[in-house]
Amino acid sequence: MKRVYTHNDNSVLAFSRLGGGEEMLVVGSLNHNAFNRYLLDLPPGNWKEVFNSDAAKYGGDNVGNGGATFSGRAGLALPAAGYVVLKKVS
Repeated sequence: MKRVYTHNDNSVLAFSRLGGGEEMLVVGSLNHNAFNRYLLDLPPGNWKEVFNSDAAKYGGDNVGNGGATFSGRAGLALPAAGYVVLKKVS
């Protein structure tokens, strides 16, 4: 596990994990409010959202990124008290 980002005031954290030849980035918010466009400098490469803890199929409000791919400085939608998982795709 490698810490990528923390912001105490916003209660947001991000860390990456390597396993099985894949790299994943978990971005979590412990904030009581959702963020519509949270700016975060992503590690090099392209990152595709593959999981959203707030998806409607899990009973959430569907605050997320709809499986979008990001790179560089990204504006991510982060659910309140939830997380999104991004997979490095290149």
